[in-house]
Amino acid sequence: MGNHHVGRAMATAAKVFWVCNGDAPVTKEMALAAIDAAGEEFRCADAEFDDHLFPDEPLGRLIRIAFGPWTDEQEAADLDGEGWYETIERPFCQRFEFC
Repeated sequence: MGNHHVGRAMATAAKVFWVCNGDAPVTKEMALAAIDAAGEEFRCADAEFDDHLFPDEPLGRLIRIAFGPWTDEQEAADLDGEGWYETIERPFCQRFEFC
């Protein structure tokens, strides 16, 4: 059973990122910097994210930009569950060595 506090903390950090960013474009580098700032304290944690990694959630949107190989949002929307996991979630979790 994972630590839900990790997911909630990182989801809150993503919400703050989007509020502060407004409608400005977000680069892959910016997204990775935000994720790294939010996640560094949780490295190697047994993290549980519940629905926070869904593509339309603030954290999901951020990791889509950070780990996605595309620039077109429609391509990201077209990923099925397995494609999302392999392309986005797995690299995100590996970056922080989440259990």
